[in-house]
Amino acid sequence: MSLNVLFDLGGVIFKIDWTITNRILGLPLSSDWWNSKEYDAYERGQLSGSEFQTRIETKYSRKWDSKVFRKSMQDLIEYPLPGIEEILHSIQSPIFALSNTCEAHEEVFKNAKVMKPFRRVVTSFELGARKPEREAFEKCLSQLKIKAEETLYFDDREENVEGAKDCGLIAFQTLNSPETTKKILEEYKLI
Repeated sequence: MSLNVLFDLGGVIFKIDWTITNRILGLPLSSDWWNSKEYDAYERGQLSGSEFQTRIETKYSRKWDSKVFRKSMQDLIEYPLPGIEEILHSIQSPIFALSNTCEAHEEVFKNAKVMKPFRRVVTSFELGARKPEREAFEKCLSQLKIKAEETLYFDDREENVEGAKDCGLIAFQTLNSPETTKKILEEYKLI
């Protein structure tokens, strides 16, 4: 049986540092806007970028230039993890991504050289659902026309891995560790 490979992006393909946005916007480093109901709605596509900005401005009693705010959202995606690009190019199966992300982040991901081997990236904001929700995995698999039991999945968050397993995917947690990803792919003889 040939397996598909489905990756999360942040923490698996890219190094992410949420505090970069806080520094750029002058927010306390302890601010965790990414765990807010506003960010949840933004990642589900329920808020536009400008609507999200307005809600965060209200929440923190601040105002930012829209270009500065958007750049702060994009700059938290630092770089592809060292060694991951070579691993992706060596995979001998179809490669896809499923990411809880917003449209500002997607712009960075789609323009990154490391993303060339991916056949398709499916995002929470286009699905209207976020991992670990069953709906997110089911809609993703349906859109990609792939079967859960024929899909190897990598994510940095344990709850997303468990959600994927509950949907029948062969799922593994890998946090900022291309070496672990490579080892698992080798065990499945996909590289």
